[in-house]
Amino acid sequence: MPVKITRIPRAAAVAEALATGLKKADESMHHADSVVPGWIESAEDFGRRFAKGHHKPFPSEVMQHWAENRGCPYPPDKRAWGGIMKRLQKDGIIVPYVIDGKCEFVRSQYRHGTWVMLWVSA
Repeated sequence: MPVKITRIPRAAAVAEALATGLKKADESMHHADSVVPGWIESAEDFGRRFAKGHHKPFPSEVMQHWAENRGCPYPPDKRAWGGIMKRLQKDGIIVPYVIDGKCEFVRSQYRHGTWVMLWVSA
């Protein structure tokens, strides 16, 4: 029997992928906190300190390395940092880096060349 292929409009596919990514980041963040008690609080604190002294656009991995090199525990899954970035954004600490109304992205050096969003301190 042939497989039925359903085409999803591009915008809907992107929105679905974003929602799934945010959900997985949140799950990973809470899992990290269950494995390393206090991880969320520690990662948020390091993120706030990084943002306070960093004024150029940056991908999340730059903040991650900065925090981990200064003693922030490593989460079991790096996606946990996505949950921290969203919390820092919600708290007004960081915002997406936007040019001409569009979020800017760069290719990650650490995630097999995946496109990652740039952030900037608020």
